[in-house]
Amino acid sequence: MIKQFLKPTFLLLMSVTYNVFAEPITLQVVTEEWPPFNYTNEQSQIVGRSTDVIKAVLAEAKIDYTLNSYPWARAVHITQTQPNVMIYSIYRNEERESQYQWVCPLIPAVKIFVYRLRSRPDIEIKNISEAIKYRTGSNKNDSSHKYLTDHGFEAGVNLDLTNDAAATIRKFVAGRLDFVMQTEYSMISQLKALGLEYNHVEKLFPIKEYDFGAPCLAFSLSTPKELVERVKTILQSYPHDELGTFD
Repeated sequence: MIKQFLKPTFLLLMSVTYNVFAEPITLQVVTEEWPPFNYTNEQSQIVGRSTDVIKAVLAEAKIDYTLNSYPWARAVHITQTQPNVMIYSIYRNEERESQYQWVCPLIPAVKIFVYRLRSRPDIEIKNISEAIKYRTGSNKNDSSHKYLTDHGFEAGVNLDLTNDAAATIRKFVAGRLDFVMQTEYSMISQLKALGLEYNHVEKLFPIKEYDFGAPCLAFSLSTPKELVERVKTILQSYPHDELGTFD
């Protein structure tokens, strides 16, 4: 548990600052399906590596919350339009900087790779620019969406957008997409959900031109700063080294 890693002086501080809000707050926590970091299991529970950290931190902070998984575009809309909302796992970039109150990192940096089907050795590319003449899938409004549009991809032309990452993978394995960008962990998990082995696909190269960095959590701008700082302080004490690095 996270508690054993906290210093006694910090725990005393937490007891002093516990009821700092004028009115009780129930934090609305939103996420998307991104296994193995945040996803819904067969028991309809939201779990995953990022989710484990979120639950531990909010429990230690004694913050009441609800937790729901939505398509990414909806999760973003909720966070940007409603008060007292936290979203995770989210990448921090220049475009998003002023839209949220940021707490980083949530988990260690995650490498993103370009994948093709192993049955498609005919589509050989060495960098993302060469993929522009093919069809690549992405989740709407996520970091890979921005990355691809920044590199000249156009929705409906060579970029296929969905609100559901699992739908993108289904299109990919069905041969309706030539490439997708994914973490290795996510690709393994999503292929497994479809009854497929990892060797069904082939990892071509990592995305190096754009630094995705480490996934973060972020709060709506109207969330009390005291709550944000409380979560930030506890997260900084979390033993991230135990999570290792993600490929």
